[in-house]
Amino acid sequence: MATPPPARHLLELTATDRAELGRAALDWALKYLEAQSRLPIYPTNNPGDLTKLLASDLPIDPLDTDAVMADFEHVAANGRHSGHPRSTRRGR
Repeated sequence: MATPPPARHLLELTATDRAELGRAALDWALKYLEAQSRLPIYPTNNPGDLTKLLASDLPIDPLDTDAVMADFEHVAANGRHSGHPRSTRRGR
């Protein structure tokens, strides 16, 4: 009788999971940098708004990459972007 493979811890990511999440994060960052010059210069929300988004309970079960990125995008979209000239890329 073959021994079963060891149980995977819920928080462990496989190499495929890490690559998928890394690609999704890089895609998001590239889109953000492309759109950065069109974002408002001053924050459009209060610091407390962001705290409320982060204050929810973490999920018990692991989420797939799409769900993780959707949560990230929701929080990042409500983040406090600084339109200070030194925070943007020069030479454009």
